[in-house]
Amino acid sequence: MLTVKYEFISRFPGLSEESQKEEFWIHLQNFYEFLILKNHEGGFFSKSDSDLILERHIMDSYFFAAKVLDVLRVSRETEFADVGTGPGLPGYLFFLIGKFKSVSFIDSQKRKMKHLEEFARNQKLPGEPRFIYDRAENVKKKFDLVSMRAAIPYPWSVEVCSGLVKQGGCFVPYLGKLKNLDRIEGEILERMGFDKQSEFSIPELNFLGERNVKVLKKRVQKETGKARLWKVIQKEIREYNG
Repeated sequence: MLTVKYEFISRFPGLSEESQKEEFWIHLQNFYEFLILKNHEGGFFSKSDSDLILERHIMDSYFFAAKVLDVLRVSRETEFADVGTGPGLPGYLFFLIGKFKSVSFIDSQKRKMKHLEEFARNQKLPGEPRFIYDRAENVKKKFDLVSMRAAIPYPWSVEVCSGLVKQGGCFVPYLGKLKNLDRIEGEILERMGFDKQSEFSIPELNFLGERNVKVLKKRVQKETGKARLWKVIQKEIREYNG
């Protein structure tokens, strides 16, 4: 079994052994081994991805989480949720790096997340993990920071997650190559009460392809900010993508 810490430091010269405490690397190693062990049973990754879990999922999620937490002002008190988390990607990395008192993992499909819950219960984590088996639009609790890696195409992910974000809080969708979606993006952000606070790429991950992050701040809670039925959103996504 390869050592995650060694692979990170050897691949990314900008990282040093002091970039994270030893406790972090131990937790990350355990998480990586969990993903390998439960991959087949939980159906975490495609066959083509199963040999590239470290690069395409651990490293990918690490830099997403680290860059976002570097840009935003957060504390252990920050209430964080990861939507469509599956086996904990990227939420588990946000949890380890941010050392939040509590993190909520949200996913409507139990097959993947139930394994994460079993794994997390046996780890000495920096805070309390909470598991919500439901669709994002049905969850009543609101959070300071909400992430989504790949569950729903952007900008429709903003609509689905809008109800989870406190006024003044942020939604951070993780994107690949940026598409020309200015019109529909503007419409959805305005309807949901969000402003685009910042946008940045992650050059460290160029070996995986283009990676971009949008930081969207919830300016106001709007009456129009309630998500439409998922079947309506799905239809619009299909029509927009041709």
